[in-house]
Amino acid sequence: MIQAILLYTSRYIAIHKKLIFRNKYVKLSRHAIIRARQRNITADVIQATINGGKVNLFGKNLVRFSKKYKNKFLVCIGEDLGQIILIKTIAWKK
Repeated sequence: MIQAILLYTSRYIAIHKKLIFRNKYVKLSRHAIIRARQRNITADVIQATINGGKVNLFGKNLVRFSKKYKNKFLVCIGEDLGQIILIKTIAWKK
C-alpha cells in the first residue's frame, strides 16, 4: 500500500513508491500536502491521478494532471524543474 510521509518540517514530500512521469521523478511540495490533507485526498488517489490521468502541458514549464472520480475531477498542478516535477497544489474540481 502506498503511504505518504506527511512532515511539515521538510520542503518536499515523498511517496514510498517513487512516482515517475516521462523519466522524471514527481515530488509534492509542502503546500500540496497541506491541501491534500485538508481535502482528504490520499496518496493512492494522487498516484493514480499522476500515473493514469490526463496530462496537459501549458505555459513555459507547467503541468496539469487530472482524473475523474465519480462526479468530480482531481487536479494536480505542477512545475517541470528539469530533473523533477514538483506538484504545487492539489484540488477537487466539479
